[in-house]
This record gives sequence, structure tokens and C-alpha cells, in this order.
Amino acid sequence: MPREFYVLPQFNNELEARVTAIKSMLSVFADEILNQPSRYWAMISDPRCFSNHARMYNSYDLNLLEKMYPNIGWKRYIDSLLSSVEGASAAATKHVILVQPSYFGFLNTLFDGNIGDPSFVNFMIIQLLFEEADFLGGKYAKIADKANYVHYIRRNGRGVNRVSQPLSTAINGDSDPTVYCMRQIMDYMPFGPGLGATLGHELVHLIDDQGAQFGPKGRLSKCTWYRCGWMDDSTRESFSAMNQCLVSQYSTECCCPMKNESNYCASGMNSQAENVADIAGVQAAQHAYLQLVQQLGKEEKRAYCFTLINTDHIAFRLPGLERYSPEQLFWISYGNTMCVKQSASDLRKKIAISSYAPNSCRTNQAAKNIPEFARQFECRAKQKMYLEPDQRCKVLIGF
Repeated sequence: MPREFYVLPQFNNELEARVTAIKSMLSVFADEILNQPSRYWAMISDPRCFSNHARMYNSYDLNLLEKMYPNIGWKRYIDSLLSSVEGASAAATKHVILVQPSYFGFLNTLFDGNIGDPSFVNFMIIQLLFEEADFLGGKYAKIADKANYVHYIRRNGRGVNRVSQPLSTAINGDSDPTVYCMRQIMDYMPFGPGLGATLGHELVHLIDDQGAQFGPKGRLSKCTWYRCGWMDDSTRESFSAMNQCLVSQYSTECCCPMKNESNYCASGMNSQAENVADIAGVQAAQHAYLQLVQQLGKEEKRAYCFTLINTDHIAFRLPGLERYSPEQLFWISYGNTMCVKQSASDLRKKIAISSYAPNSCRTNQAAKNIPEFARQFECRAKQKMYLEPDQRCKVLIGF
């Protein structure tokens, strides 16, 4: 528009018409991006595609890529991508690793004769706007935040996701049996809500369905064309049966009621690795705690404390929690670390797409599978937190 339309009041109607036209144009722009959502379905990968590292290593040279996927423009893409690195483009022509060849097959088909389709360009523009929303600031940042947009660099992260805050006390006076014994009650704290269960969880990932593909030095181990890993056939069969037990159990029993809606059940397939880590990790922490109790209970002064704690001398229990033994408090404190206030919409999304089960399941369903939990709380058949022994999933039993 002419400059006068922007600055002279008599042209307000023209200016408003321009604003309306821009809004209409952007509305069409947005509608066009997802007017055929099916084209994006094939682009979204099943998480299981990224669990087998042997199938994720696919080496090609540039000539072969251009023959297999001619609509992508490999040379131009690689030259542009590596233009700032001297000699990199020449090296890349001989050795290009595709993690998921099927994705590039999808792109090749999508671009075949349609490279000028404006919806592709519009889609990329929208992605750039969301990616740079923080830089643009203001309403852009608020819109991206409201849409729960996850920046590319933060996707599939492997950072720290838990920080343990150990209990801090100011109790002194070992000569006073009440004070001394109260300190022994708290021995479970580093194991349940503290570092024990967290370390156990993360260490188990070293031998889950992905971790087991790597050897002791961190390299892929004993790779064939379709899989890697140090497990023999018998171990792999048992491991697969354990995983399938958890997939079936969590998919049918780990359900969350939604107000005015039917129950939403967790995806046992999506969360299987984390479920293994949850159960085996807290189970290892529980065993470590019981071993500590057994070891320290042999000391005369400690034995006296544990005798008092586990009898009717409730003065030696935590105030307000006198009816719970230290073993029971281990589980209660572990459950407390999973406590979270969550909206129904957020829970619905987590159940649908997260690699973690809902927090209530990460506590209760995990505990149901561990015999010590049922024994320490004296759970009985038909009670909500009791599973018959043959219904429990035996997860990495070896303690």
C-alpha cells in the first residue's frame, strides 16, 4: 500500500481492510498446511524403529543415494549442509549413514512431481516460526508455549531428569536411645526417594532392550544384519517374554479414569523400557536397603533400635506415621517422589505418546510386581494392590 494509507487518518478503512486481508490469507495458509494430514502420518516414526541399532546403521555413497531417492537432491543438500567445513562434502559423498531409509523413501515419493506444492513450503515456514518463537518474543513465544512446542534441540534428550534432595536433619546425641534410634529409622531415605532408586533405574537402562545391544566398552556388540547384542538365544527369549508380560499388563491394568470419559490405558509398548527400569530399579534399591538393615542389625546398639522400631514401641516411629514400619515407609517415600499435580489434558497426552507410564502406574503397578511390597504391607488376594504370584512380571530377577 502507499505510505499515505499507513499515516493519514482518512485511509483507516483501507488499513483495516488490509489487516482483514492479511488475517484471511494467514487463515488459508494455516488450513492448507494440514488439509491433508495423511501425508504427515507416514513421516511420523514409530518409536520401535529406533530401538534396534543394527537396523539404524545403513551406509550409502552419494551416487547410490541419488539413484535410490532421485527427488531429494542429495548433492545440493549435502553441499549446503557442510559448506562451512572444509573438505567435508567430498568425504560425505563416500559415506552417508541413514538411520531410517524408509523415511527418505517417503520423502522421495512425496516430492515426486510435487516439489512446488505450496503446502510443503508453508509447513516449513510454520516450523521455523515455532522454532524461533523465543527469539521473536512477545505473542510468538506465548503461542508456542501454549501449544507445548518442543524445540528441536530438546527432542529425544538424554539429560538429567531427576534430582535427589536428601533429607537434612539436625539430630544429635547418640547417647539418647530415642534420638539415636530415630536416625536409624531414616536409613531407608537414600534408597527409596533418594539416589538408590534413581541410580537403579538408570543402571537398568544399560541392559534394557537398547542397552543390551552394547558391549562393556560401549560399542555395539556381536552385530548381525538385523540385530546387535551380547545375549544368547535363551537369554533373549526370556528377556522378550519379560517385556511382553509388561506390555500386556500395563496396557490392560494401568488405566486412568477421566471425568466424563472412558478410561485411558497406558501404552505398554511405548513405555516398556521405562517400566523395566522402574521395577528393577526400585527392586534393587529395596534389596540394598534390606541388606543394609541386615548388616547393621548385627551391631548390638542397632539391633536394639530395630527391635524397638518393629514392635509396639511407637515412640520410635515417625510422628504421624507411627503405624508404618521403616520398610513400608521405603515404598511410601518412593511413591511420594512420583507425586504430581497434572491436568486431564496433559495426562491424556502422556498416556498417548510418552515413553513413561503415568506416575500413578510407575508407583503402584511397579510395586504390585515386587513380592517384598506385598509381604511388607501384608497384602492379600483380591485387594487392589495385590497380584497373584503367577500374574506378576518377573523383571530382571537376580538379587
